Amino acid sequence: MTTFEIPLLVSSNELSGAFNVNTAKSRWDVDFPQEIKIPKNARNVTVECSSATIWYTSYNISSALGNNKFYLDVSGDAIYTVTINDGLYDLSALAHAINVSLVNQGLSSSIITFTGDTSSQKVVINFTVAGLRVDFTSPNSCRLIMGFSNAVFPASYTTSKFSIYGDIVASFNTVDYYILHTDLVIGGISINGKSTSAVARVLITNPPGSQIEFEPNNAIKIPSQHLAGTNISRLHCWITSQDGAEPQFTDNSSMLLVIKYTI
Repeated sequence: MTTFEIPLLVSSNELSGAFNVNTAKSRWDVDFPQEIKIPKNARNVTVECSSATIWYTSYNISSALGNNKFYLDVSGDAIYTVTINDGLYDLSALAHAINVSLVNQGLSSSIITFTGDTSSQKVVINFTVAGLRVDFTSPNSCRLIMGFSNAVFPASYTTSKFSIYGDIVASFNTVDYYILHTDLVIGGISINGKSTSAVARVLITNPPGSQIEFEPNNAIKIPSQHLAGTNISRLHCWITSQDGAEPQFTDNSSMLLVIKYTI
């Protein structure tokens, strides 16, 4: 009995031949001009993802997510609206973006500051002057990322320097891990009893803005006997987060899929 392997490197890069790439760069198709033929008498057919590359650039704040606004109420005289550029933010980067916008609107630098309390995983808003409050009730606010309920904080305008904790845990890490999918398999890895053609789970092992290189020691082999006797001319790939949502990527991803069978 002989084992055969067919490696398929599939990338979302359109310059490498990907097409039907969505704007989020999370879905794409690949054509094989020379069809891949799996013999009818092939046995023990499996598909595995032996490696993958994903840039950890998926946005946690964006207009599409509806969380790209911050509203500062100054003594009831004016509400300063900060529109945050789409991106992947930690607290430091978000605080800088908010401060820059407020300064550009004529307010003094660091009129409010933000610190993180690691023990409680909450954000602290520090008001440096009187007459301020943050309105998290207005549309598309970044309240959930920062860990605040749908309310105004504090309830009354500050009368001096004042700090307030978020009332819920901050959630800058909107992606716990990525799930790789392909229609090459039927069923795939079961996720809480559901089949979504998943072939791998990729943990977040790198800081934001860097490339994750996924190379499992023992790739999960997905039984794929249905491929015996078929000719593969096209396949569809997609990436989701742990909750099934499709992240917004700024760079291309790739998967190395391997079809194995014996005769």
